[in-house]
Amino acid sequence: MSFAWGLMRENKLYKAFAIDKSKISLGNLTTLKPKLGYGSRDYMYFKKRSVDDPASATLHEIEYDVDASDMLDSNEDEREVRLVLSKNPASDLLHNTH
Repeated sequence: MSFAWGLMRENKLYKAFAIDKSKISLGNLTTLKPKLGYGSRDYMYFKKRSVDDPASATLHEIEYDVDASDMLDSNEDEREVRLVLSKNPASDLLHNTH
């Protein structure tokens, strides 16, 4: 199974690519940051659609391997992952307990 990745900047597609699900890990996600102009201390999130309202989504921080696994599990039906990279923390994050 492969996932489609699309990175947006200013509401325009910046970079899109496909990657095999087995290759997605926290380490591999972290290596993307400098390639996209972000540092190791910058924030990485994934968008998770609401079950009740598919038009809305919440941001979930990717800090640990379990976060990367949750990202894959929550996007398995869509087969598309939406990453958000930011130099500043998101204020409306849904915090997960580990």
